[in-house]
Amino acid sequence: MGRAILAVIVGYIVMAAVVFGLFTGAYPLLGADGAFKPNSWEVSTTWLAASFALGLIAAVMGGLVCGAGRPGAAQPRSDARSMTKRYRTSPLSMRS
Repeated sequence: MGRAILAVIVGYIVMAAVVFGLFTGAYPLLGADGAFKPNSWEVSTTWLAASFALGLIAAVMGGLVCGAGRPGAAQPRSDARSMTKRYRTSPLSMRS
């Protein structure tokens, strides 16, 4: 039980680190003009698509790490799917 809980915590840490690294690299690539709509603080469609793709990559990686750290983990892909669902339904990914 303890290893399973630790695997989940490490999975979330990996997911956060991957999100940080990918978004840190994405902003200089897109620049302010690619990240925001002209004359506005509203994010562009390009940034929204990139954030969805990068978040999906991070969620899958976090799930795979979580599944690999669990004893007797037969299906690490199912953990990756559950982390992806959590990312898509988190309050930070919802638009108002």
